[in-house]
Amino acid sequence: MNRLASALICSLLLPSVAFAAGGEHGGIPYDKIALHAVNFVILVGGLYFVARTAINDAVRNRTLAIRNELDEAVRAKAQAQAQFDVLQARLDGFVAELATLRAEGVAESEREAQYIAERTERDVALTKSNTERIIRDETSRARVRLQQDAAELAVKIAEELLQARMTGDDQSRLAREFLDVVNQDAKKETVAHG
Repeated sequence: MNRLASALICSLLLPSVAFAAGGEHGGIPYDKIALHAVNFVILVGGLYFVARTAINDAVRNRTLAIRNELDEAVRAKAQAQAQFDVLQARLDGFVAELATLRAEGVAESEREAQYIAERTERDVALTKSNTERIIRDETSRARVRLQQDAAELAVKIAEELLQARMTGDDQSRLAREFLDVVNQDAKKETVAHG
């Protein structure tokens, strides 16, 4: 095809070259201008005829390249949007999980505070009970000691008073009375067991 187009162009150009080599006329050479214009139109037409497939191929290739680039851009945009959607869903999941964890933390801290309050209340009640028991026990012991001390002191005071007031005759009389009481008790037991 290229040889045919080259041969056609050469055959069309040869007469114009031969005509241009002809004589000169006076004034404006309209015929030369017309000849050159025809020659130029033939040249451009021949070039178009020869180069049209190359130009069409270049335009087609450029169109395909642009279309491929646009398709690739659309795919890249769709892929980026899908990744964005996945990341957004994960972020929303993280936000929801964070809210859940925060709520669980608050609930756990409230349960822990309740447990601590109940345990403190039990410990206070137990401590109070133990303290009251210890106070009662110590009060009872102190009371018993005081009673023992008071009894010992009363006996001591009575002994001192008796010693101070008692004479030998009083001691003999008391000893006889004591012996009489013991003898009477012994007789009663003997009669009762009899």
